[in-house]
Amino acid sequence: MAQHARTTDTTTSNASSCVTQKASSNDAPRGKHAALHTSEQSEIFDIKSKLTPKLIKNTAVKAFTYIGVVVVVGIVGTSITLALDDPLNAYDFDTTIQASAQSGTTNKPETPNSTAASEENDAPESLDNSATLKLPQTKGYTLTANDLASLSSDREPFAFAFATNEASEATLDSDEYDTIAQAVSNINDLGGDASYILVDIAEGRGIAGNLDYRVYGASSIKGPLALYYCQNQLETNLMNGDTLIDESSALFDMDGIYVTDGIPAYPVGTLISDSIITSDNDSFRILRAYAGDDEWEAWLASLGITEIDKQQWFPTYSARESALMWLNGATYLADPSTYYAPWLSQQFEQTEVSYIRTGLANEDVTIMNKAGWIADSDPAFSATCDAGLITDQNGRVYLMSIMTSAPDCEESEAAVAQLAKALWDAHASN
Repeated sequence: MAQHARTTDTTTSNASSCVTQKASSNDAPRGKHAALHTSEQSEIFDIKSKLTPKLIKNTAVKAFTYIGVVVVVGIVGTSITLALDDPLNAYDFDTTIQASAQSGTTNKPETPNSTAASEENDAPESLDNSATLKLPQTKGYTLTANDLASLSSDREPFAFAFATNEASEATLDSDEYDTIAQAVSNINDLGGDASYILVDIAEGRGIAGNLDYRVYGASSIKGPLALYYCQNQLETNLMNGDTLIDESSALFDMDGIYVTDGIPAYPVGTLISDSIITSDNDSFRILRAYAGDDEWEAWLASLGITEIDKQQWFPTYSARESALMWLNGATYLADPSTYYAPWLSQQFEQTEVSYIRTGLANEDVTIMNKAGWIADSDPAFSATCDAGLITDQNGRVYLMSIMTSAPDCEESEAAVAQLAKALWDAHASN
């Protein structure tokens, strides 16, 4: 069984000051049965206290649904649509998927373990039926995993251009170089280092630096895991959005409201959504425990990633490896023949924490991302990261990944946002 090495970020980013953080001299052992630090226990207690009303409501709604409605459905022999305010969107999930699917892709066959209601049910009126990610306008070039693998591992920032052989299209002027270098220097001053890349997928042009520097990815890995589920499980009909996943295999490592709500299993769609939008750790742990290590490893290997430790639920990896995951994501999310991609795009657009979105706040762009953040007494388990896709006003798609070992705090988050802006501004002038 896979392990979770550390308690990763909380459901919201509560950054403290990097200057005031102190390393503990008596850390608990790290491993799947390690005790939580006192600060972590305190933080979890605060989270549970704040979410108690939601917990009570969820428990009551779920209990009614899984017990009362199942009994009624069994007796009547038909499906029922509930007019309940379910904050976890746990019911009739596949109908929601159908409503957000692109035109002509809604005739996905039922899977044997579907718990979805009838397809004739009306979808929520408030659902946005459009997918933001569009097929980019290209010059006939397709960025590949081999391209990313071939990039230099130079520490200093550099430009590259795969679509042409003209050196003039792959250079940084001195001002651009200095701005990026200063943003990285600010991260260094906070006790970390950075691995980063920005690439225009349509033209194969971009900027990168220190691509193979590996950091603790924290919750940034939740984005790729969501892609794995949609591509390998949902699109292949092995499960659908309403398929229940039992929490028992992850229970040893869970510490949030999922532990105490008395519900043993959750729809996979609910787990994916919670792990992406609010960065809920327990929903991720349930998903990761259910995903077989061999299957997860095989999926990563298919993307050209072979060195991530499959035994670690929140692994250490580099911006190059992150870019390989999100390049695959860009292909999947822009594919008009997919069924679940429009819905997953919407989840990525709604993330509550995005340093890339903060850095590009004044730009006319849409961000799909998954960030990760943690401050730990051991620098090996500290990180402030963000990765995802940027769609500009013309529908052109860019991939950005910034992986840093800076401990999470307001200064680190601002520094990552600054680096995102520096990369974007440099790209815009080339």
